Amino acid sequence: MSRSDSWDSWDSWDSWDSWASWNQSSRASGAPSGMSAEALTRSREGHVGLPHRKPGGALVAPGLIRSWGAGGNLPASDPRLVSRIGSDVRIQLVTAELLEELLFEPLGATPNAVRVQHRSDNTRATVIELHRPATKAFFESQAMRVESWASLRAERIPEILTQLGPQFDYWSSIANLNPAYTPYTRELIMAAMSFTSTVVQRLKYMLPVPRPADFSSRIQPVIDAPAFFAYPSGHATQAFMVARLLSLLIQQCSSGGDALLELEAQLFRQAERIATNRVVAGVHFPIDSTAGCALGLTLAELIATRGRLAQPSLVRSFDTTVFAGLETADFEPIVNPGAPVPVQPIKGKCNPTGVASGTSKSFAALFWLMTQAKREWQADGYL
Repeated sequence: MSRSDSWDSWDSWDSWDSWASWNQSSRASGAPSGMSAEALTRSREGHVGLPHRKPGGALVAPGLIRSWGAGGNLPASDPRLVSRIGSDVRIQLVTAELLEELLFEPLGATPNAVRVQHRSDNTRATVIELHRPATKAFFESQAMRVESWASLRAERIPEILTQLGPQFDYWSSIANLNPAYTPYTRELIMAAMSFTSTVVQRLKYMLPVPRPADFSSRIQPVIDAPAFFAYPSGHATQAFMVARLLSLLIQQCSSGGDALLELEAQLFRQAERIATNRVVAGVHFPIDSTAGCALGLTLAELIATRGRLAQPSLVRSFDTTVFAGLETADFEPIVNPGAPVPVQPIKGKCNPTGVASGTSKSFAALFWLMTQAKREWQADGYL
């Protein structure tokens, strides 16, 4: 695996996309071993025999073994059928459902801003507006901040390397996401990350920013810069999305009381550290993390709303033109557990600008998966 395989990149998802590590059967991933295939072939030849005949000699006709619909007919599309789909395909369905309604369009006459909207009932509503710093000088100043963070590399290199892919170990250390307890919560997170990654890559393409090493030969990243643009940070976006989505899920379903405030604080502090580690590594500017924080929070709330977990999702505008001094600033979010807006990306600023409109669209796969994840936090177990 090359050093550039990172959470931002789909390359590092190869082992997760099929969930092969979760499947106990050698055939579960659809690719049996050669010995298994040969053994199954010989087994069938040895025992299948002639077709069974009913009394009178008529052959027994094939028929559905499982019950798939009333009266023996083929079923109509139904959210309950999501339970009969493999987890890797459910993740794809959830991603497709969430992406289907989104639109990405340049904002204004300049190439420095994008508005993300969702379509619903023949109307459009804003999800987030994201602005890119407009000048090369801004990022030249930010490159100096990246260089200053390099002094922490010796301390943080174990985290940097183990956070290249999905960081379940880090989230599980806070919220105990053992696969035996929370398989559907983990699947929900993977689906949410798949959706978020696609949104991030679309925005990176529309708001291209070179990597820090393109601005200064003194940065010398400790890992290869991924083969795509820097702004916004995918790690920061996904980290704050996971932190916000987990906090919403657990708060809605758990009776943990005040302990949930500490849980929420730890989730967001972990997200901040994951984002900052990418700056320490030399592959992101602090402003990438700030934008990613705003985007991740927004996408988490959108997912929660569409999955009928929480209402409403909030609309944010991250406009770098209205904040003074960002070119020399680090990523320093304000965390306020228990507040309606628990994280503000820029020292108490960048507040939500409104409430996103609802939709009559059905998100069947997402709703099914969210329902199963909620049960893992609400119930002692399943009967």
